[in-house]
Formats: sequence, C-alpha cells, structure tokens
Amino acid sequence: MAAAASRWAARRGSTTSTPRAGSTVTRTRRARCERRTLYSISMAPDRVRCTPDMPSLPLLEDPIADWGVALRDAAERDIPEILIAHQDDPQLYVRLGLDRPPSGAELGRQMEEAASERRSGVRARLTILEHSSDEFRGGIVVHNIDWENARAELSVWVIPQERGKGLARAALRLAAGWLFERCRLARLELLAEPDNEPLLRAAATAGFVREGVLRHHARRGKGRQDMVILSLLASDLGAPPPDVALRSVTPPRD
Repeated sequence: MAAAASRWAARRGSTTSTPRAGSTVTRTRRARCERRTLYSISMAPDRVRCTPDMPSLPLLEDPIADWGVALRDAAERDIPEILIAHQDDPQLYVRLGLDRPPSGAELGRQMEEAASERRSGVRARLTILEHSSDEFRGGIVVHNIDWENARAELSVWVIPQERGKGLARAALRLAAGWLFERCRLARLELLAEPDNEPLLRAAATAGFVREGVLRHHARRGKGRQDMVILSLLASDLGAPPPDVALRSVTPPRD
C-alpha cells in the first residue's frame, strides 16, 4: 500500500488541472447547458439528457450502512487502494470496460471531476467499506442516468481478497435503496459478461431480474462482447430478499 501511495503521490504532481472558471472551455460548456430548455443533448459515455429539471445527485454527508457494508462518497484517499486492486487482479480493468488499468493521475482527475458530475446529475462514485472495520473493499458507479425516464445503470466491483463474501450483493442492495428513496429513480440496470458468474449471482441475490442478452453490446479490445442485462425496480424493494432476515446473524454471501 505504501508503494502504491508513493507512486500516486509522484504522479499527482503531473495531474492536468481542470479548466479555469473563465476559460473558453468552461464558457462553452456553460453555454451548452444554458440551451437545455431548447433541446436535449447527449453527454457520452453517459447519455444524460440535459433537461431543465435535471436534479443533482445528493452527497452522502455520512456513510450509509446495512448488511455488513457501508457506502460513502469516493475520495482521493481511495486511489492507492484502487491501484493495488488493479495490481492484484490484472483483468479487473477488462471487467470494468476499460482499455487498460487506470493510472494514479487518471484516477485523480476522476476524483476532481466527481463533485461537478454529482451536481449536474451525470454520475456518482461510491466507495464500498466493510462496516465493522471501515476498510476499503471496492466501488460502485452510478452512470448512464436518464432523468427523464428515472433510470440509471450501476457498476460494482470488489477487491480480489474480499470476493465471495457477499459484499457486492449487499452494496448493490444498499445503493439501490438510496437511489430509489433519495434520488427518486424508478429503475436500475446492471450489465455483466455472460461468463461473469460471481457478478450475475450477486445481482440476482440482490433482487435484480435477468431480462436477456444484449448481443455485441460492448466493445472489448478489438472485438465486441455480449452483455447480460438485469434490472431492479423500486417496486421490487417492497419485499426483502429471501434471506435478508439473516443479515443480523451473518453477512450475505454471493
């Protein structure tokens, strides 16, 4: 961890700063959003409709917790842990749909942009913690948000050493409750590779329903990848998962 933190500190100095408030880039971005009453725009890769009533994603002033896990807003202090996770699992970046593992500088830019993304309703990055120890365990990203239709997509990952303990399932369930209650979303989607059995199992036990396969939906390297689509509706949370009553005795397992 110390080595990763040192490498991140060295790279941090070369991080590209965000545009100044009065820069041409900033003025252009502001002008685009000021025209939102006239039309909708697509903000790749999240395809967020820029509408007059698009809300922001509220910050988690305090972590939310249940089922043995906690969620808080992602922070710069998570970067060394993320770098270590990519070192421990060389294929993690593939599962996350990236072309290569992220650098410390790239993760730094993500954290710098997180606040503006939340305010504009584009994306929210959450950190998964083990509730009993407050240790970093993974992340959840809320993205591809369509406010007009009250739906969004979730991505989740857990560090290699903590997989198989039910953390992904518990984190998905916890995030879903927050998004339905606080953000007023009605539908959440999750995409997974057909061979990613741990994620498919975690999503299913969290209440997500498998809807089908999107053929050649995602680009992976030089080819294309089928993706399984699962969904969870706000109405689905009316009844707890079959084994949720056991959560006070033992944490849920994937």
